[in-house]
This record gives sequence, structure tokens and C-alpha cells, in this order.
Amino acid sequence: MARPLRTVFYVVLLLWVIVWLAGRTAPALAPALPGAMQHDVRVPEMEEALTSLRASVESDPGTIVVLGDSALLDHLVLGREDTLASMLEREAPRAGLAMRVLAYPGFDSIAYYLLVDELAALRPRAVVLIANLQAFTDSWFRAVRLKHPQLAAFVRPSRMLEAMALPLERASISDAMLALKPALRVFGASDLPEKLDAQRQRFRDAFDRLLRVGARTATRVSDTAFAADVDGAAMPAPTSVPSRPFATPANRPTPGSAVPSPNTTGTAAAGNAAATPPSAHVRIRPGDPTMAAFQRADLYPNRLQRDEAPIQLLAATVRDLVARDVRTIVVVLPLHMQALQATGAYRQRDLAGAIALIGDVVTAGGGTAIDLTKTLPQESYFTDEYTHFGVDGNRIVTTEILAEVRRALGEAR
Repeated sequence: MARPLRTVFYVVLLLWVIVWLAGRTAPALAPALPGAMQHDVRVPEMEEALTSLRASVESDPGTIVVLGDSALLDHLVLGREDTLASMLEREAPRAGLAMRVLAYPGFDSIAYYLLVDELAALRPRAVVLIANLQAFTDSWFRAVRLKHPQLAAFVRPSRMLEAMALPLERASISDAMLALKPALRVFGASDLPEKLDAQRQRFRDAFDRLLRVGARTATRVSDTAFAADVDGAAMPAPTSVPSRPFATPANRPTPGSAVPSPNTTGTAAAGNAAATPPSAHVRIRPGDPTMAAFQRADLYPNRLQRDEAPIQLLAATVRDLVARDVRTIVVVLPLHMQALQATGAYRQRDLAGAIALIGDVVTAGGGTAIDLTKTLPQESYFTDEYTHFGVDGNRIVTTEILAEVRRALGEAR
């Protein structure tokens, strides 16, 4: 073997050994969180979900696959049977449909786009994409904690260059991930980057601990040397210092003093209030009015434009699904219409224009747009300021989605 070839062979072998050792010695990844608490769906979990969907479609070719976000889940308030996902799957047969729901917190046009190849391979009767208007803001698009970068492993090589041309890097999905993760998935090493990162973090933690131990040792040596230098030296006579009582915590009266009134105000009272630990998260009961929505117009896009990142991803998703002969329906979920109209935000942010833009983009790509934004006119149908509905709201939305999807599919015959 020529020397250059031997060099390349040994370098590749060395890199393979390093990667193998890193994978074997890396600490175990944190287990996936259950239910609605899960963020960052991993490749094995998604493969298992897709296998289940594939079995459903094979047993019933008329199955419709619905993709959505936490609006379809319990969002820490509802029981499992009261979620929109459960209601859709349970009520669909009564409407003459068969539905399977695939939903995770933060699922949006990015996740839909990354899964296009797998969805097309399922060959369902149709794919329904849930569009949450709150996911069309730049702040949402850049919210890394709500993204699912491992889904880049499902982008096939034929779409890699197209994916790299889209603004996915703004959502922390780099070109390197689009090129590397699909290859790692082929070799069953999808978690390798995360394992290497865990190994790197463990090394940094160990190095930081070593530095702290070294600093404490140096401090003890310095103190010992100082004590030796002053040992035996003449020490000055102590000066007379008037005695002072120990300070007493503000909320503990000294013996014989008056107990402060509960209505006492001032610095001490403010300090005690600041020291009080924050209260635990209060869950809103389904059906309670959500007045917070009146103060959160920032959760919605402001005069959404065609060239903005979420619109580009939605357009690419619909176009690619339709190009693969997949009937594609996009459902825009209900808005906090009462709050948006009462505060004027609906007009000021031109949300009607945003809804029309989404419909135009979906239609131009060959899909069908369903507008449910005005379906829930009262705040009592929501559980918080986000796009999360209570039980009554879920029942109404379920009925509307089934009716509109049935109508859309009927028009397609």
C-alpha cells in the first residue's frame, strides 16, 4: 500500500476509534420527558411513531395523518381523553373518517418540512397540518427550546440542497446537521452528536472541579505560610471595642420588644416579601376566562409578509407534499378573537391579512386551507393566553375540523 493511502487509512481508523470510544464512554442521555413536557423529539422516538402510523395506514389506506403542536395535547391542564388529539381520533369514525394524530409541543412548519419524505412514504389518504398563528412570529421561529433539530435526520439527500436554501439556520438547524444527521441515521448512530456533546460536557465539568480543588489547595497553602510568618511576632494589644448585640432577623423580634404588626411596611417588610419563594405554577381550570390574552398581542405576527421564514417553510412543506401526490390540508386554529378585537390588535397587526396570506400560500402550493380562526369567540373556551383550548373548546374544534376535512376531501373526488 502506498504511503499516502496508508496515512489516510490510519487517520480514518483513528477517527473511527475515537468516535467509538466517545459513544461507548459517554454518559447516558437524559430520558425523554413524558407527554406534553417533551421537547426535542429524538430519532428513535420518531421512528417508533412513524412505524405505528405506517401500520395504521397499511391496515386502513383511508387513514388521514394529522400533525400538530401542544394545542392537540393536554398542555398540563386536560385529561388525556379530553385532548384535541384524542377527540379527533375517537370522533373521526362517526364522520366516516379515520385519523391518526402525531403531535408534540412546538411542532410547526419546521418540523412538518423535515418530515415531508417520511409522510409521503406513508401514502396516507391525506395529511392535515395544524397551523397555529402564534407560531408565525420571529420570536417563536427562533425559540430553540421548542425546536426538534434531530428531525433533520429524516431529510433525504434529494431534498438536502433545497433544505439548505431555506432559513433553517435561524432555528438552529445548520447545514452541517442537514448533511450529517441523515447519514448517522443510516448507520444507527443518530444520537452520536448528542453523546459527543455529553462527553465534552462531562470533561468540562471534571476540569472545572479540578480547578476548584487546585484553588482551594493553593488558598490553604497560602494561609499556612502566612500563619508561619506571623508566628511569634509581637501582636498589638487589642483595642477596647464596645460590645454590640447580635443582629436579629427582621422577622424575629428581640426578647422584650413588641411584635411587629402584620400591616407593617418599610424596608424590612419588603425584604421579607422578596425573600418569599415564588409560588408554584397555578394551573388554569378549563373554562376559566383567560384575561392574560388581552395583554399578549405580542404573541401574534405583526403584518406578516410572504418572505418571512415561517411562511417560506410552510410553502415548501405544502409544495413538496403535493409534488409527492399527498393530499395536503392546512387548518388555521382559532384565535383569541375576543381579546384581539377588544384591544384592537386584530386590526393593528393585520391578522386578517396574515390569515389570507397563509391561505394564498397553501392554495398556490396545491393544498387546501381551512380557516377556523373565528370558531371560538369567547375567552372562556381557552385555558391560557396561548393556543390551548379547554374541553368545550376542543369539542367545538373537533367538530369543525372533521366537517371541514370531510368537505375538502369530498370536493377532491
